Amino acid sequence: MRQWIRDNVTAMVKQCERSLFIFDEMDKLTPGVIDAIKPFIDFNQFVDSVDYRKSVFIFLSNTGGTGITKTAYDYHLSGRERTDITIKDLEPLINSGAFNEDGGLYKSDIVEKNLIDA
Repeated sequence: MRQWIRDNVTAMVKQCERSLFIFDEMDKLTPGVIDAIKPFIDFNQFVDSVDYRKSVFIFLSNTGGTGITKTAYDYHLSGRERTDITIKDLEPLINSGAFNEDGGLYKSDIVEKNLIDA
């Protein structure tokens, strides 16, 4: 699977340097598989003579959902509006969940090296 991801990302970026990659349901992916794209999103100008810096990688996941739900509930209990919740309130929950909860980002290099953010 890792090689398949690498091969397909490379092929698409060779065709169009402004490629968009969306990885859905990251929480269901086997841990470690997504690290196959680390060279493409790391601080490298070229990987195998291909420039990935104009490519966009989006990771969709339910990771951190329990913490997010608890935060929303706590806001409700304190009489505050759900719309008052900011990304600063949720980002630590998402980052911690991504790295520590079972799923595709569990203990991954791309989270540990801060190559992705919430």
